[in-house]
Amino acid sequence: RNEPNVPTGAVRAACVRLSRRAAAQPPMHLAVRGCDPGDARHGDIVTGLSWSNAGELLTVSDDHKVRVWSVDGEPVQQLSEVSFYCTGLLWHPSATGRAQGDVFVVGCTDGSFRLISRQGRVEKVEANAHEGAVTCVRWSRDGASLATAGEDGLIKSWSRTGMFRANLAASQGTVHAMCWSPDSDQILFSYERHLIVRPLQPSSKQTQWKAHDAPVLCCDWNPVTGFLASGGEDCKYRLWDAYGRQLYCSAPVEYSISAIAWAPSGQYFAVGSFNLLRLCDKAGWSYSRAQPACGSVFALAWTGDSTQVTAGCGEGNVLFAQLVGREVSCGPWEARQVSAAPAASLYCRTTAAFHYAACVHWSMTTWPAACAIDCC
Repeated sequence: RNEPNVPTGAVRAACVRLSRRAAAQPPMHLAVRGCDPGDARHGDIVTGLSWSNAGELLTVSDDHKVRVWSVDGEPVQQLSEVSFYCTGLLWHPSATGRAQGDVFVVGCTDGSFRLISRQGRVEKVEANAHEGAVTCVRWSRDGASLATAGEDGLIKSWSRTGMFRANLAASQGTVHAMCWSPDSDQILFSYERHLIVRPLQPSSKQTQWKAHDAPVLCCDWNPVTGFLASGGEDCKYRLWDAYGRQLYCSAPVEYSISAIAWAPSGQYFAVGSFNLLRLCDKAGWSYSRAQPACGSVFALAWTGDSTQVTAGCGEGNVLFAQLVGREVSCGPWEARQVSAAPAASLYCRTTAAFHYAACVHWSMTTWPAACAIDCC
């Protein structure tokens, strides 16, 4: 545009071509890749996985192995081999002003849970946490409390070191799903076709409603908006507010919804089913649908920056799905992520010029920091 010999019409035509090229790009979606076949793959169902703030992924499977993965999806090491079957795994979250916790918790089918260090050493065994299997383990947002749910219908609270505190709630059957509220002052859990919000204050009443036409298998609480997401054997996922009012109901898919998880940014969530991984916005509408040949998705975990989600699957696969096509704007600039790599196309509305940024740091909620080839 700054060249004196280039006619204005040619500049306008070039801008139109670039605009059409940008418009032809696919919308935001997940670029899914699986782990390489061979020794890195689990030999049975992946029942739990969780990201640490250090960028490490831990997975546990019915093959009794706990593995560590890098953020790029490369296997780092086999941390340990356990003698028990695990139903879930969760890193201890970092608290404000404190370092990342170096322990994680696993729930077991024998009714116990274990606290294990990053080095693979068992720090604590609570042998009689529940009668029947432990179905869910969840740390509170600040990491001060641990909640467990089981086949006995009880939800219990434990300290950071695994000391029993109180019974938080009780139902008449198995609790399949459970999570904390953003402020860690309420518990959301499922019982058969119902969802129940239980405040921790003894004098407060719980809220219960019929959420699905079949048993509820998974649920999660948006850490930003406070919306609830649930999925069930009726093959639908739904969104709710904290009072049980339905905000969105999806069309039924072919199989049960077995996993659901909000991104830490609160802007979108992932849904897992048999050979299905779907990305949805915070209102429930679908951005993209991937159909990897992986079996049922049993567990989902987002990275802390909300740019990647991993899935533990029924055939031993660990899927790494990178968010691609994300768009943000600030002032005269618009940025669009163009690949699974940390790159973006930058468009300046003032000069009507496109730039390519080879290195972009995508923040959860703010404008990304980028460095383009021809401008900064």
